[in-house]
Amino acid sequence: MPKQLALDWNQHQIRLVLVNSQANRLSIEHIESISVPPVAGEPSPATTEAQWQAARELLGATLQDNRYRGAEACVAVRRSDVELRLMSLPPVPDDEMPDIVRMQALREFSEVSEDWPIDYLPLHGSSDETMVLAAVISPRKLAGYRQLLNEHDLKPRSFVLRPTATALLVGQLDDSMRPKVELCVDEMDAECEMSVLRDGTPILIRTVQVPRGEHYDRLTYLNQEIRRTIVASQNQLQGDNVERVVLFGVAEDGTADLSVQLASRLQLPVRVLNPYAVNQLQSKDRVADVPNSRQFAAAIGVLVSSTITQPELIDFGNPRKKAAPRSNRNAITGALAAGLATAAGLIGFYFWHMGQLDHQARVLQGKVVQQKKLVEAAEARVLEVQSIEQWIASDVNWLAELHDISQNLPTAEKVRVTRWQATILPNGDGQIVMDGIADQQGTIGQINQGLRGEQRRVEGSGGDFDEKERIYPWGFKETITIANNVQPVKAPSTRRRPSRRNNAE
Repeated sequence: MPKQLALDWNQHQIRLVLVNSQANRLSIEHIESISVPPVAGEPSPATTEAQWQAARELLGATLQDNRYRGAEACVAVRRSDVELRLMSLPPVPDDEMPDIVRMQALREFSEVSEDWPIDYLPLHGSSDETMVLAAVISPRKLAGYRQLLNEHDLKPRSFVLRPTATALLVGQLDDSMRPKVELCVDEMDAECEMSVLRDGTPILIRTVQVPRGEHYDRLTYLNQEIRRTIVASQNQLQGDNVERVVLFGVAEDGTADLSVQLASRLQLPVRVLNPYAVNQLQSKDRVADVPNSRQFAAAIGVLVSSTITQPELIDFGNPRKKAAPRSNRNAITGALAAGLATAAGLIGFYFWHMGQLDHQARVLQGKVVQQKKLVEAAEARVLEVQSIEQWIASDVNWLAELHDISQNLPTAEKVRVTRWQATILPNGDGQIVMDGIADQQGTIGQINQGLRGEQRRVEGSGGDFDEKERIYPWGFKETITIANNVQPVKAPSTRRRPSRRNNAE
């Protein structure tokens, strides 16, 4: 029988469930929970990374067991490795939704590119919009998951976002009379995931740290964090309210008694679900001696999803894609057979007609080339004439301007001009662009002041200091605009002027 291995881990705990699957039935072969020894030291990024490294090494050593070799791996992807967005989309057919979600995600997620895996869950919709929960994971992180599986001869089957696996399990355990909105609490060793489910689909996911130490009060902690999650979900619920709370637990762990006290504090129904009570799961007696057995909800959820045809999951290993078009091979074959008989009589006419069209196209192409050359020559001539007319119309006396600028510049000991360019602007004004170097910034101010005049406007760069230059360390660029009182020459009109004889008449 094929083997499947569910992997669910963080930096503090590793959970593995090995099952044999046959005919949508899962028989537990081995189940294990391993605590990762804490790394010594004060909390810091370095300590956190060391803790993750210790978890990876311990997981790698555990997977060396031959019982796991060759199994199909179902990985529960941590919420912290994924980015989520609630996206509003226009109503589109279901087969077009994957492409629309990908295009929208590329705009809304800041770092997402074309190679990022993207999956989504459809939420409620209306005639005007469709809401989806979109999720992305970086290719580097997904490659890290795949590398771990490859190193231990495991076949990747799915990479499921952890909260969607627990949501699916809730639906399998309690499908009758479910409220529209409920809050699912999945407790782990050092973390707690709280998911607000609307119609069985997560719309808000919070991962909160579980306090450590002897002063930890489970009831008080859950009461506070559940209330915070309910408040945080108000915007997404749009007027709806959380109608009940779901906890995972087994008979021996005290969760049933806790639920009664929690319901009293929250004033909400609290339902306790045994994660091993799904119909697809057999050999449940193996979980009796497993510590923290209530913490396997996500692992059981990813395994149960393999027995469902279209599970409501976010799975980066099998993201939603546009359905392949149906094959029309038979219809196409019949149409081709019928068309061949007709085409045989038309082939001769077709080639003759195409030959005539090719000849006409070559003749017309030659005429187009000739006309294009004439047009280009005419356009060049028009530009030359306009440039000459504009120069003639200019009233700028360049020699006088150059003389006046030379007289108003500081002495050569203070300033040097490195470039001088004069042009006529389209409105008829003259413009001089002058680059140079000066001994100090104050000299540049003298240049600006000295060059301004009644018909002259000066714009400067303010100066750039170059410490490598000793004599002239300040570079500057001045743009001098010289007003021209003559109106710019208009382009020649194509309208024919009336003759003097006609005017006289």
